[in-house]
Amino acid sequence: MRGQSALEVIEQGRLWALPWHSGHPTYQAGIENGFSCVELIAIVAMKTAGSAATSTTQPAAVIEECLQIAEDLRHLASVRAVAAADEDDPLGWISATLQITEMSMRGSSYAELLEETTRALFGEESVDKHLRAAIGFGVSEAIVVLTSLNDLQTRNMNRRKEAALRKYENTRQNHEHGIANDDQLRDATRQLDLALQPDAVAASVSVADVTRATQLPAELVGAVFDRFTWAPSPVIDVEGAVRAFLTGDNPLRSKPIVRTDSGRALLIHPALTQVAIREGLEAAMRSTSGWEPYQAHRGSLLELRTRQAFERLLPSARAWHAFRYYVPADGAEKAMEPDHYTKRVEGDHLLIVDDVAIVIEDKAVALSAQSRSGTSFRLRKDLTGIITKAAEQADRLVQRIKEDGGVRIHGLGWIDLAGVREVHTVAVSLDDLTSTSTATAELVKAGLISVESVPWTVSIHDLDLIAELIRHPAEFLLYLRRRRHSEATVLYTATDELDLFLYFFEAGLYVEEDPELLRSTFTFLPAVGASERERWRQQIPGVITSRTDHLDAWYFEDHLRGRQGKTRLPSAPPKPRMTPTPLEPLIEGIDKQGTYGAYSIAASLLSGDARAQRRMARHGVDVSRASDGGSMERTITTPLLTLDDGGWILVWATCPAGRDREKWEVEKRKYLRAKGHQLGVARSALFAFDGATGEMFGAYYEAIPDELTESEQAVAARLQPATAMQSTEHVLKKLAGQRAQPRRRRKRR
Repeated sequence: MRGQSALEVIEQGRLWALPWHSGHPTYQAGIENGFSCVELIAIVAMKTAGSAATSTTQPAAVIEECLQIAEDLRHLASVRAVAAADEDDPLGWISATLQITEMSMRGSSYAELLEETTRALFGEESVDKHLRAAIGFGVSEAIVVLTSLNDLQTRNMNRRKEAALRKYENTRQNHEHGIANDDQLRDATRQLDLALQPDAVAASVSVADVTRATQLPAELVGAVFDRFTWAPSPVIDVEGAVRAFLTGDNPLRSKPIVRTDSGRALLIHPALTQVAIREGLEAAMRSTSGWEPYQAHRGSLLELRTRQAFERLLPSARAWHAFRYYVPADGAEKAMEPDHYTKRVEGDHLLIVDDVAIVIEDKAVALSAQSRSGTSFRLRKDLTGIITKAAEQADRLVQRIKEDGGVRIHGLGWIDLAGVREVHTVAVSLDDLTSTSTATAELVKAGLISVESVPWTVSIHDLDLIAELIRHPAEFLLYLRRRRHSEATVLYTATDELDLFLYFFEAGLYVEEDPELLRSTFTFLPAVGASERERWRQQIPGVITSRTDHLDAWYFEDHLRGRQGKTRLPSAPPKPRMTPTPLEPLIEGIDKQGTYGAYSIAASLLSGDARAQRRMARHGVDVSRASDGGSMERTITTPLLTLDDGGWILVWATCPAGRDREKWEVEKRKYLRAKGHQLGVARSALFAFDGATGEMFGAYYEAIPDELTESEQAVAARLQPATAMQSTEHVLKKLAGQRAQPRRRRKRR
């Protein structure tokens, strides 16, 4: 690149490497390498090229090779980051993946969502006042100027190309008809080449251009340009700058503009715009007296956004937000009743949905630049302040729920949570933590979180999208169960939370349980068979590749247009959904019954594979047909033995005609408790059907008690031993009229 004009080289890199569609670029970058390669080209160009070209070689002649070298360097740096990871450092792998992600991944959150957050953060009146006093402009002007800069660059490129193409086509047609001569055709060809190989002036934009486009004062536009312009350090040579970039230290992250000596500007690409504005304005706020109030505002905004997202995910939940509660101050108080606790602590969110508790902690801080470039000590400090602290704070409340059966909230008194049988913890961040949030297993290894209290760590922007995509709360509850499994991120590696979520929609994100651990919890199970042990051992870790193409198309062609008041495009695909289930009628029936524990029951039904779901969807029909028109009681009992939530017993049953249904329900509830107690599971549910019509008339939930009453013990005494528990197929064969038919042999020809 030596001797080339820096902006001409960068513009060629943009034209070659950015994903242009119909004359307009798409900046939902994901892990496309073109964005980071253009950044690397820009860094080298600004360090080595001159303000005026002194080389006789055109930038277009060298850019393809330069981009290939940039891609090779990026690839080698990724390999090096992994190879250089310190095996003795528990954070070695996370440091390596962070470097790789920071070097290659752009646009992990949609720019429109980031812009909404940026405006909410810095548009608040007192924050805006401090910004204007410190740097002369606010968030709205920063967004307008940088957006206008990109629009002008795109418009200029399109205008050059379209005018040159139009002239070339007209001249070519005239030449074919003998109207234009060879010189005119050569001139039109040369004009087309020049349009696609613009000089520095044509590729860049002046302050005056942006001033005319935005109607903002030139001084203000210049101030925004100055704030977000990267000026290469004279003390760092080109090799040092490249090496820094390849370890995740990207100067263009916060300053994405480069400029000529005359002051004309070029935005490298818009995928970094919102990140740059957020980080640049926060840096300006730190030097003002408004920094502390801004931090408080930032935390309040995240709490509000988290609350709104969970109201969509779990609309019927009882909720407490920004509350204070009591915990034992010392060992002596821990031995007392909760009303004697004196230490008051804060909690961000507590949601209760029947027998499920979800404890949520908000963290509005971000990873530092040193962490993103793999500095181990700073990474540990940042992750401790974000993930570890959130996990510890959430676990503090979880401990009270489990040990005390409730919590004493300041100003509200005792909240009885003795019915809770399932607890989940969530840590919501304001910023995208990239690969860190999907590396739960590595965080456990590093001692930053314990295997007993693994929180689901998610950015508010991903949480908002997930809330938009979830169709039924049971889907979300099942995702929490699967996502928080300690082995989930061992078996499923992804750089983006949405890839994990969409894979869950597609294939379930299932983890096979350790058969030996299952036996230690559910002792009635027979000895581990060779096939079961082999199936567990054969779980092979794999990488989940990008799953967001369908999501991107729906977002841009449907969802975003709706938010902007526009109609969806005819080409818009449907919203991504979980794989359809044959259990939908049963789940709808449970919802209509208003059954306690409806969401947790439905999530357990959805936890089966496709074959199990088809089988369970027919159980209502099976017991109804076998009841001889409703004259007999028939049941199918299915255990779901899971370690994370204590397991379930699900029962499909018919009430005999003429039997008092209320009395029958009382007896069946005793059966649920007795059978669940015998098998050592935590919860049970029964689906009651009318044998004559096949309609479900009731759905009952029972938490399994630690001790049975006398009448329940009498029921338990009549049960077959737990070791006699039969498979569903065995039960079906014994039901009248439901015997498996012999397979007919096909005649040979």
